[in-house]
Formats: sequence, C-alpha cells, structure tokens
Amino acid sequence: MRPIGGPGNFIVPTVENPGCAACHDTIDPMAAGFQNWAANNRFLPFKSAAGKAIALPTSYTSSSYPKNAAGMAFYMEGDAWFRDEKAPGYANSPMPGGVTGNNTALQWLGQQVAADPRFALGAVQFWYEALFGRAPLRAPLDSTGASGASQLAAYNAQQLEFDSIASSFAAGGYKVKDLLTGLVLSQWFRASAATGMTASRAQDLADVGSYNLLLPTQLNLKLGGLVGQSWTEFAAPYAGLALTYGAFDGNTRTTRAKDYTMMQALTIDRLVATRSCTIAKADFDKLAADRLLFPGVTLANTPATAPDAIAGNVRYLHKWLWKQDLPATDPEVQRTVKLFTDVWSDRASASTTSVACVYNDTNDANYTGRAWAAVLAYMLGDPQFLYE
Repeated sequence: MRPIGGPGNFIVPTVENPGCAACHDTIDPMAAGFQNWAANNRFLPFKSAAGKAIALPTSYTSSSYPKNAAGMAFYMEGDAWFRDEKAPGYANSPMPGGVTGNNTALQWLGQQVAADPRFALGAVQFWYEALFGRAPLRAPLDSTGASGASQLAAYNAQQLEFDSIASSFAAGGYKVKDLLTGLVLSQWFRASAATGMTASRAQDLADVGSYNLLLPTQLNLKLGGLVGQSWTEFAAPYAGLALTYGAFDGNTRTTRAKDYTMMQALTIDRLVATRSCTIAKADFDKLAADRLLFPGVTLANTPATAPDAIAGNVRYLHKWLWKQDLPATDPEVQRTVKLFTDVWSDRASASTTSVACVYNDTNDANYTGRAWAAVLAYMLGDPQFLYE
C-alpha cells in the first residue's frame, strides 16, 4: 500500500491528495467498467427516483452522503457511476456515457485493455507465474552494490525475454499455445545447471530454471511413476497431511504452498520414516528385471561383500530419483553410499525400540533392506525429489 503523506485537508483524498491519486488515477477510471453490477454481483438491481436501473449503493445516493466542495450532493438523478472518483475511462480514452452510464461498459473496457500494447506483456507475465509457480522478477529498489546489480541484471534479462515472447504472441494473433511454447523454450524454463559459478553469477541466475515445490497430487504422481506406489495420505489432496503439506483447500486456504517450511518438513519426515521400508520391500519382492529402485543389488549384497554393486545402485538411484548422472567418485554419490554403509555398520547396536518397518531380522537377516530404506528416506525427503 502506498503511504499517504503531505499536508492538506481533502474532501476526496483519492482524487485530490497526490499520495492517493498516484494509484487511483489509474484504477478508478477502469473500475467504472463494472458500473452495472452491484456488490452482490447483481446486474443493475436498483431503481433511481426516476425509475432508471442502476447499481449504485443506496449509501451513495442517500441525502446523508458527504457533499462536494460547493456543498452539493455528488449524486445526480440519472447517474450510473460515482462523481467523487476520476471520470470513467481507460488511460486517455473516456468511456462513452461517462458517469451517466453505459450498459456495455465492461465490454468497452475489455476492448481497450486488449488493444493496449501492454496487454501481450501482461499475458506473458500472467502465464509465467501459472507455469513457473512464482511471480516475475521485480526491479530492485536499490541497484547499488553487488546484490542490487545482480538483481537488476536478472530483471533486465527476464524483461528482454518477456518482450520477445510478447511480440511473438501479439504478431501470431494472441494464441496462448504459442505463448506457452515461448515460455517453455525460454532460458528461464530450460536452464537447470551451470558450471564455473561464482557468487555473483549465482545471484544473476537465482531465478533461472523451472524449480517449484510439487503439490501433493503432483508428488503422488511422481511417486507412482518412479517408486511404484503413492502415499495414501495424499490421496485426498485437500485434507489431512495433504492439506498440511499443500496448504490449499480452495476455501480458507487459497494460496498454494511454494516454500519448504517447517510444516512441509514435518509432513515429509513422517511419511518417509513410516513408508520407506514398505517401498523398499515392495521393490525387492519383484524380479530384478522388474524393479524400479534396486535392479543392481540383492538383499545379500553388503558393504563387505559387494561394495561395487551397492555404489552402482546408488548411482542408479541418483539418476532415477534426482536426475543426476554422476560418477561413483562424485561427493554426492559417496555421501549416499556412506549413509548406506553407516546404517548397515550400526546394525549390531541398533535400538531395539519397535519402529514402523516391515523388515526385521527374520526377513532381512543382512540388515541391507533396512539400510536401503534409510537411503530412500533420505532421497525421497530431499528437495531434489520434492521439487521439479
């Protein structure tokens, strides 16, 4: 909200006070496009004293409504819009009928908006947020310093690409399919990694790439395809743990979660802790050729007997679940191998406390099933899997 400042006594601040008018000069004339609908969305529900159909509230047409500078009522018989606002119109074009009314005011407004050269760019920005799950970049308030300069560079680069897509969108007859194609082919969608990054360059590219927290329904679809089973807690996307994770029910929660907060972390921690063993066992129970997760190992393969097979399957999981095609010597792969080895090595001193795992000493004598379940808990609960 723009702060209201400056001295002066104003009868109509939104029109007379420059601090207010800076915004109202633009929005008030366009608001008149909705002059034929009342606050309850009814079309011209009221009658004036002379019987004219209007949508003006009775509070405005009442004799008790504040008067203008001359001490006269703002409302005049025959009006369809407020006289204590800027005159109806769009930019520099006055609306036909003015305050006395126009039954096609909204259609006229729509035509003016569509004819505005900025319409195509607005469409690009609208669909960018719908496709990428985040708002377009804003120009920094302070472009001094390394951070501000990087933010300004990123903003300018994005605007150049948006302008190009908008031009093609307009020239092609405003076909949304073409606009979406332009966004998908843009560097903001396709870029996923960069080499030789410096801290400054990382700031420049902070918003490049399509990388968003998956909704519960999307995450379940990903689990079904890559793991072989979804989380039943996410089957109803607007209730229970799915509501906690997605923060959206279309009623009281109308803004979908885009950030990984404590609530998302607690939800995922619970799911991976209680489901990883089940997922691991379901995959190992299949023939090796049919497995989604463990095609290169058996439950008999331990760090003592088959370290290469374990490292190979870890590399496979990194590519399958995280889209990382890495060599066995990569630190990420080595970290995952170490997790498997550490869990397996701790088997003798593992707590006897009952845990929610379908594996036990009877069906997992080598403790490898439980070690692989720990790896799955780590990988399925990581942002590399939860984001796309």
